[in-house]
Amino acid sequence: MGYEARPLPLFYALSQGGRAVAAAIALDDWVLRGHGIGAARLDGATWDIELKNQKQGAFRRIADILASPSLPTEVRLGDLCASLPDVVDSMPVSAGGAPALRIVRERYQLAETFGGPVVDSTSTSVAGAMVYGLRREYSVLSVSEQRAALSADLANYPTMVGFEIPGADDRPVTIGFDETGAKGVRLMWQADGTFDYHRRERILRMCQVRPNGESWVAPALAGNDRPLHPLVTWWAVLFATSMLARYEPASWLRALRIDQNDDAVALEAALDEAMVAVPQLLHQALQPV
Repeated sequence: MGYEARPLPLFYALSQGGRAVAAAIALDDWVLRGHGIGAARLDGATWDIELKNQKQGAFRRIADILASPSLPTEVRLGDLCASLPDVVDSMPVSAGGAPALRIVRERYQLAETFGGPVVDSTSTSVAGAMVYGLRREYSVLSVSEQRAALSADLANYPTMVGFEIPGADDRPVTIGFDETGAKGVRLMWQADGTFDYHRRERILRMCQVRPNGESWVAPALAGNDRPLHPLVTWWAVLFATSMLARYEPASWLRALRIDQNDDAVALEAALDEAMVAVPQLLHQALQPV
């Protein structure tokens, strides 16, 4: 099926999957009454479509079941898409939104001695990690500006609370690159012990772990104090695009014109990723049953 119509079956498949999750996990006799989410500004720029809870319905119900925040205030489609690890790398910076961040933790090990096992305990309880995906170019700022800007940027990510910027206050932010050339900054947190599993637990505590094993941190949206569950985010994204495809088809077709619209690649990538990510997330949601 082409991208022009794909949001419709994707959203309704997710809606049916959400009903299955609700039926399997919920312990009451909930009855579906509406979508539970509304979209505004469909006639404007695609990324500026606004999503918000309605009084009752499937969206709010699935958020409650997954112990996730929902959307008590309006949130832009661009902000929602930027918070998805599956989508953020294909989005133009002009779409806005605090991006999902990839987290790669450091592992400290003492060298193997006398043929014995590698010891994963050290004298430090510091859990370090490289954080990839922040969009600001810190190296062009003064040292004091670097640290202030980094702290301000990370205020969007409440699960990362307690981070420390390595080095003295007069030292620049530590910047590094991974094997793909992606640029990241180094941060530290205090763990509950000196073993590797203590440090691992401290990093994973703040992350969402994808099926491929990657750890990511998403920003909080809509004034919430924690990120949305990724299935809730996908629900809002697919609802918005399905509404656009159904009620503003001319605008939707223009948005998908790669030769005329810089957003088209990101929108197509989002719909491609949805076909993989949504079934995986529904499967994960049903695992506790």
